[in-house]
Amino acid sequence: MSRQDRFTPASAEDWLDDIAEALKAYGGAAHRSLVIDRVQIVRGRRGETWAEEAARAVQEAFERHRDGRGRGLFRLPFGEGSHRWALDQGAV
Repeated sequence: MSRQDRFTPASAEDWLDDIAEALKAYGGAAHRSLVIDRVQIVRGRRGETWAEEAARAVQEAFERHRDGRGRGLFRLPFGEGSHRWALDQGAV
């Protein structure tokens, strides 16, 4: 596998649709570990390589776009420190 075929942290924004789709599959909210696992499964079905950095990139993409940040797609329904992620009302 060439270096180009592997995940790079710069591609973190590419994860937004996968996060949203995973949350929709769980009814709009789920524990972050379930979301990350589902994204990994979906990406694996597409033949993409999963790297340890990918889980961090998924979390980073979520953080950049939650609670009015960035595109405001996601939120923490149980507040700061919670590991339960949800789609923002405007993203549903």
